Amino acid sequence: MLRALLMGLGLVVGLVGVRPAQAADQADLKVSVIHATKKAGPVDPALARIQSTLEKTFGGYTSFRELAKHKIELPLKKTKQIKLPNDQTAGFTYEGSVKDQEKIRLSIPRSRVDVSLRVPPRKVFYQAGLPYDGGILILALYLR
Repeated sequence: MLRALLMGLGLVVGLVGVRPAQAADQADLKVSVIHATKKAGPVDPALARIQSTLEKTFGGYTSFRELAKHKIELPLKKTKQIKLPNDQTAGFTYEGSVKDQEKIRLSIPRSRVDVSLRVPPRKVFYQAGLPYDGGILILALYLR
């Protein structure tokens, strides 16, 4: 059920300029870890550029706060991991490009998440749904 929620909430939204991977053997990925809740709260200055899209995309949530930001160099077929605030680990693997899209695999073993994401150029991709502190975690992913 959690995996279906994560896949269902994975949305492609055109917000931030993305350029294709620097080379066929590497991708540079930015990951913003966002906490969304249904409690009213101030706009996080770190999310000001995407606040309105977050509100539209995740309609039931009214407060968004960036908890962490990561820049990850992903060599082809190598996995890099980041620690999530819920004490889980998310692994990202660059699987190469297919036509005009880059393939990134996201794995969060404790939550049984293992999905292959196709990220088109000049798009932000949201992957969300992990419960956290009265709300959910949203991963905003984009290539730079």
